[in-house]
Amino acid sequence: DIRKLEFSKVSEVVNSFKNSILTGDFNVSGYDEFSSLEPLSFVNNPVTDIVTFPEGELRIDNICFSSEIRLVEDSYGTLDNEHSDHAMLYAELELCLDNR
Repeated sequence: DIRKLEFSKVSEVVNSFKNSILTGDFNVSGYDEFSSLEPLSFVNNPVTDIVTFPEGELRIDNICFSSEIRLVEDSYGTLDNEHSDHAMLYAELELCLDNR
């Protein structure tokens, strides 16, 4: 299907870099579609479960990042935005220079 092909191409490009951050409105219906982007980690996942499209209680926006980058604990959330139907997803990320 076209979505798998799209995610496969995105994965190919993003994973060609040592360090990468990918953000966006992915219009996904669940977290399973992100599995093709692994080994990236995801700010919006089954544990954090952040609603980014309030009207439909959907979780369609995400921030994806490579293993050399870490999510700073409790540094993510959403901000209301009167100019969009989405709640802006934000996160503080930190580059790990020595993976310890």
